[in-house]
Amino acid sequence: MEVSILKIRDKDEDQEALAIVRSVNGFVALALSLEHEGDVEVAFTPAECEDLISRLQQAVGDAKTEHRKIVNRERASAELQLA
Repeated sequence: MEVSILKIRDKDEDQEALAIVRSVNGFVALALSLEHEGDVEVAFTPAECEDLISRLQQAVGDAKTEHRKIVNRERASAELQLA
């Protein structure tokens, strides 16, 4: 069984969070844990996991695009204030 752990700071709750991914019995298990909240673990078939990955990739692309827009608006606003 291969286990991978990603430790991050949750942006909504501002607390430590863990994402734990493991392969077990032909499934991919994803556990999410917040420092001060409960845990949840979901087991996916490989096909379901591929679908989840695809949706995550789309969401990442959307988030990057939105982030660039925010940064560009902030830069434009700062340039106007300097002018």
